[in-house]
Amino acid sequence: SAGSSELADQWIFEAMRNTDLSDVPDGKHCAEALGPKIQGNPLKLKEHICVLFNLQAPVFENIARTFNELRDALTDLESLYSPGCRAEGIVFRHEDGRQAKIKCKDF
Repeated sequence: SAGSSELADQWIFEAMRNTDLSDVPDGKHCAEALGPKIQGNPLKLKEHICVLFNLQAPVFENIARTFNELRDALTDLESLYSPGCRAEGIVFRHEDGRQAKIKCKDF
């Protein structure tokens, strides 16, 4: 179980403390902790935060749909969340709730 005094969990709890959730509606949300001591900090963030991607996800307009076009687009796709950094990937969301994620490193 997670505990704020556990060394492995300290950055997760710091991210939770640094994240303003006052405007987040009640319910279940998908979130990810990000920051300097988490997963190598690929977005080069200065502090630990939680991002609720189901509420705050940036949207790529006109993203490619074929394998070759996706491979080419994901090769150097820049993050819309943290400009100047490479995007981790993209999530396709269907209006009926289905989702599919493609990571840039998969290509």
